[in-house]
Amino acid sequence: MRFTGAVHSGRTYDNHFVSVIAIQDRRVTHWRDYLNPVAVFQALGWLVEPR
Repeated sequence: MRFTGAVHSGRTYDNHFVSVIAIQDRRVTHWRDYLNPVAVFQALGWLVEPR
């Protein structure tokens, strides 16, 4: 997903995320979002060493 201007720097960045949801008896019992914060750090201009 490409976000434009979503961070203060105005730079575009790519980020992938997933939401994991558990449902029991038609009710949400657990919800967790996972994303890659490094994409945001790089868009802000923070130094992030590649792995």
